[in-house]
Amino acid sequence: MQIPRRYSITQYDPCSLDDRHDTLLFQMDGDYSGAGDIMRGDAGVADFFINRNALRRRDFSDILYNWDCG
Repeated sequence: MQIPRRYSITQYDPCSLDDRHDTLLFQMDGDYSGAGDIMRGDAGVADFFINRNALRRRDFSDILYNWDCG
């Protein structure tokens, strides 16, 4: 099942390999603006995905973490 994505992907979409984790829970991107710089590897982004039904139940026991860098 193809689910519309509304988040930044640099290398590949981890949900394309695991459609069980179908909802982006949290994404943390780097900030290179000069104030409070956060360097995440090579312009990296941390993604946390969850199954939408688990999110409805507030069950955070099965989260998919993905590190994506450019």
